[in-house]
Amino acid sequence: MNLKLILTSYGFLLRKTENIYRFSKKSFRANKKILNLTKSYLVEKITNVRTMRDSALWICTYSGLIRYTPNTDSAILLYPDLSFSDCLIDQEGNYWFTTLLEGILRVPNLHFIVWKQYNKLTRVTNSETHIFFASQKGEIGRLNLLNETTELFHTKHNADIQSFDYNTSENALLFNINNHLFKLKGNAISEINNDNIPAIKSAKSVNGSLFATSTYGTYINGKRINTNWARQIEYDVINQCLWVASNSGLLKIISKNNEWYLSDTLLSNTQIISIDFDVDKKLLYVLTFTGQIFCSK
Repeated sequence: MNLKLILTSYGFLLRKTENIYRFSKKSFRANKKILNLTKSYLVEKITNVRTMRDSALWICTYSGLIRYTPNTDSAILLYPDLSFSDCLIDQEGNYWFTTLLEGILRVPNLHFIVWKQYNKLTRVTNSETHIFFASQKGEIGRLNLLNETTELFHTKHNADIQSFDYNTSENALLFNINNHLFKLKGNAISEINNDNIPAIKSAKSVNGSLFATSTYGTYINGKRINTNWARQIEYDVINQCLWVASNSGLLKIISKNNEWYLSDTLLSNTQIISIDFDVDKKLLYVLTFTGQIFCSK
């Protein structure tokens, strides 16, 4: 049995291959936080244990790093896909980790958390207070940024989700699965009219109008306004217009006299892969098929 006795600022610890034990009342007792973490994440074999000047206990395993904080009696798992052998903190506060297969890692900032219970994720988007993610099995996850809790919603469709867009104007998530368009608002999922638009890749609802991109083109309330393959649509809240990433360029859709129409095509005959709008900086970022990135105010 692989045993190691460790003296720390909060007492003696005994390391076994399977768990960490703390000396209390003349005997060693298993730490429940660490034990529960290793069981829930299927952590394999503890290889090393270190107490470092960040006041945490670092536990190296075959399937990630466990950081245990005695003051708060909390434990989290980091880098679950790597096998670790040892760790240290240098004078500048950088973390150094040796691995069994990936060499040496230097990490200047470790302020992150891993939620490993969710696998095979394909989509992610966000609101001001939540992160939304989708799985290959048609499940929707919601992570609360304030308290770091997660919720899982089942769509009853065991299939990949083709579109995944958060609509700020409605405070709702729109997603397309098996050619059905759904809305997640609050804790309820409901199907909405997709105007018979096939193969939706991205969808936005603005002032009661449905905008959608598809392999067959760009649609406004079911009417096709462009026949080129379109991948993504973003609403520009500053200029009150929509931008569409298509195979024929960057499409601009504006409203005039309460009617939406295609007003311009930028980067004409350029295949656009992805777009994103930075509300704070008022910038639109455009990625092309050839790897070029454009930025436009």
